[in-house]
Amino acid sequence: MNGYLRIAIVLLLTFILTSKAGGQNQTVTNGTATTPVNFTGAGCRYNWTNDNPNIGLPASGIGNIASFTAVNNGTTPITANITATPAPAGYAYIPNGANDSVSVINLATNTAKAKILVGQTPYGEAITPDGSKVYVANIKSHSVSVITTATNTVTTIPLVNFTTGAGYVLTDQDYVPVAGQPTFVAISPDGKSVYVANHGIAYTIIDSFGRATNVYILYVIDTATGNVGMISLGVNPGGLCFNPDGTLLYVSDYTSNIISVINVKQTNAVSPLVISGGGVSAGVADVVGTIVENSLNGATGPYIMVVTPDVSRIYVANNGNGTVSAINTATNTVAATINVGQQPTGICISPDGSKVYVATVISNSVAVISTATNSVIQTYNSLFNSPTDIALSSDGKLLYVANGLSNSLAVLDVTSTANRVLANIPAANAGVLGNFIAPGNCSGSPVTFTITVNPTPLPGDATLSALSISTGTLGPAFAPTATNYIDNVSYATTSVSLQPMANNPSATITVDGVAVASGSQSPNIPLSPGKNTVTIVVTAEDGTTTKTYTILVVRGSINANLTNLKISIGALTPAFATATTSYTRSVGNTITNITITPITADPTATVTVNGTPVASGSASGNIALNVGPNVINTVVTAQDGITKMTYTITVTRAASTDATLSHLTISPGTIKPAFTSANSAYSVAVGNGVTSVTVTPTTNEPNATIKIGGKAVVSGTASAPIVLAVGANTIANVITAQNGVTSKNYKIIVTRAPSNNAKLASLTTSSGALTPAFSNTVTSYTRTVSNATTSITFKAIAVDKTATIRVNGVTVASGTSSAGQPLVVGSNTETIKVTAQDGITSITYTVTVKRATGPLNNVYEPVSVTNPDEKPNLDDDIILVHQGLSPNGDGINDFLQIDGILAYPENKLSIMNRSGQLVFESKGYDNSTKVFDGHSNKTGAMQLPGTYFYSLDYTVKGEIKHKTGFIVLKY
Repeated sequence: MNGYLRIAIVLLLTFILTSKAGGQNQTVTNGTATTPVNFTGAGCRYNWTNDNPNIGLPASGIGNIASFTAVNNGTTPITANITATPAPAGYAYIPNGANDSVSVINLATNTAKAKILVGQTPYGEAITPDGSKVYVANIKSHSVSVITTATNTVTTIPLVNFTTGAGYVLTDQDYVPVAGQPTFVAISPDGKSVYVANHGIAYTIIDSFGRATNVYILYVIDTATGNVGMISLGVNPGGLCFNPDGTLLYVSDYTSNIISVINVKQTNAVSPLVISGGGVSAGVADVVGTIVENSLNGATGPYIMVVTPDVSRIYVANNGNGTVSAINTATNTVAATINVGQQPTGICISPDGSKVYVATVISNSVAVISTATNSVIQTYNSLFNSPTDIALSSDGKLLYVANGLSNSLAVLDVTSTANRVLANIPAANAGVLGNFIAPGNCSGSPVTFTITVNPTPLPGDATLSALSISTGTLGPAFAPTATNYIDNVSYATTSVSLQPMANNPSATITVDGVAVASGSQSPNIPLSPGKNTVTIVVTAEDGTTTKTYTILVVRGSINANLTNLKISIGALTPAFATATTSYTRSVGNTITNITITPITADPTATVTVNGTPVASGSASGNIALNVGPNVINTVVTAQDGITKMTYTITVTRAASTDATLSHLTISPGTIKPAFTSANSAYSVAVGNGVTSVTVTPTTNEPNATIKIGGKAVVSGTASAPIVLAVGANTIANVITAQNGVTSKNYKIIVTRAPSNNAKLASLTTSSGALTPAFSNTVTSYTRTVSNATTSITFKAIAVDKTATIRVNGVTVASGTSSAGQPLVVGSNTETIKVTAQDGITSITYTVTVKRATGPLNNVYEPVSVTNPDEKPNLDDDIILVHQGLSPNGDGINDFLQIDGILAYPENKLSIMNRSGQLVFESKGYDNSTKVFDGHSNKTGAMQLPGTYFYSLDYTVKGEIKHKTGFIVLKY
């Protein structure tokens, strides 16, 4: 060791860019100073380039851009484009051997961040590849301090001290402990193992002949567990250096001028170490190569080393003779020896492997070696004070140099051909480490801005070279020839001030009539909500020429536009455009509500939909739709609270086409089949006593209308009574949908049974009262008349006027007197038969009329009797169709009986059911061979019981007569 307290640097590049860098366009005049540009962003520095150095700014640089005197000796403005790119700066961890601590320096701000207490006399250090931990070797404490960079907290790992008897097993007494000192540190590229060089003899083994063998130790720390193992080797370990894949460890021996190459994959560290007179039984280094330096040019004192990225060479700083050895790793021989200056201690290599930087303590310089030529291509002199160690930034643009005597850290821009030291940061001194730089992350984006330099102004120049406003940003960006600008500020901003700069310093400026010195800030200008016009008038040096600049300051944005307006169902017509404020949309009747989603152009604007606030980009609440047009107003209010824009959507909801019923009932009775909306045909049978019904229809859609028999009926309510005729009655329920076009007819056929009432209400004769007095429950009566009464008439009134009355077989209308019925002397039986409307039910009333015997003039007086005709003298077209039949095999009414039909063989009988379907047809119906017995002669099927209708055609004396009516079929 040479007595210097050497300084080690480790740069921890773990910053995250948290804010956008500064840098705004600026315009200046030839010969004037520019505004300094200070870049922002936690933990980063900026590399910048300038595409026009003619303005007086170099073509590139690092860090902030200081004010400089702008240059433009021409007659037109010139502009330079500056692009600043963020790069990770990180932190330097510098061991302070004098006060047992490590200083943490923020390399973005070049200031000390913290001082961390570690063990006694911290010296070498290394950082894990992920930058999460720093390992520091403490010489006097014989330990390693582990710093967690996220929190800057410390844990300590003790190392085996061979003078204490701990950490090893001694098998005999041929052993002399010495201990050594933990100095240099290296971490494997995978970050799993930390190697610590125990510089000096660990112990000496004495053989039986008294010969001594010195044993040296490397400590190996498992970074996952903190466990410590040991490797024994035969050289005094100094500098440590891994090849990139971590398979080989290069170990320098300062005193023996030897560099050992250890295959760490074949070397297992052990704990405890077993020591005996025969040597070490386990944990011996697998040395696969030895490089001897003193074979060429007397190179001495190999110290710390770096390996090229392609592993073709190792560069070794030879502390003893002021050289650097370039070693061919393929042959393990010295390829070149390069003079760099007295006592080289620090060494590092550029990321691309093209340059090696070497710090020389005595020469106070840093030499730059080209790896292509193995020669010094540049030397930085007179910038440092005993430089002991160096390290490069991750991008290779900044060199950090530890000055042992001045206790400072110099920051050198190695991209500049000039000796450009950017900063000297106060720092304590420490041990030697080498070029260990942790990777960093940078999420920042490049920043581009312009510097425009105007030529020297003329006396008549009334232009501004710069114009800025205290709040907001001018739009467009300021240009001397542009005179109109706009600036949007928040509603909370109640005033602004301007900073105008005349292109000609001798020009005068007024802002809203108030004089303002060029480059100075104007007084505050009060702002009203909305638009405010600010006028800047520049008067040239000649006192005549003027130029007016106008700024429209909008307090609170006046942007009340939408960038989009969406409807939850379908698309608007026309397609949305910001300038179009009226839209339409048609939807079906089933769409009962919609939502509207407005998106404002300005996020500070507010929106209401039909008066209800809605956040930009969010859907409104459900808006109910009536049938027909629905106007929906979306009102956007700009931030200024004044400017408004109304967007109107007219949503037309179609009328319903539903013309169906959900329920249909009849009273009295029950329709068949059971009601369904799809079925429109129903029937119901009621007794003869039911003379009317009501129908209650209920629409499926409440806006549909109903008419029954042409009369409106309210859905869900009963219709007015509907009078029923005997037989089939069709009730039409016409449903018209809301659209007024679609309709559906639900039909109910109500069949009212014919009457079975065959009773008489009264029965009188032309010859006085009956005995007993008439009662419709009594069917037999008598009447005695004188001999002078030769005939009698009957007047029968039926209870049911539809009943048929026959007096002695001759039909007589109810309430009408019959023809005179001739009476013979003695008993005369007269029959009055009443047949109910159903044609089946009948009651026969019998009146026995007794005609008295008249006086005789002579006992022998003959009695005259007129014989009746062979056939009754009846009307030749009297046809009686019995109204009932019951073909059940009892021999009574088993077929349809038509009285008198045999007199008219030219006849045709047709029978229809209630639906009008022909079920029976016969020509020459004769009550015997051609009869209707309930079977259809069309299908052969037995017909259902119920009411049927007949049509009878027959010919009387060449004239066709037609008779119709109904019959009732029962079983």
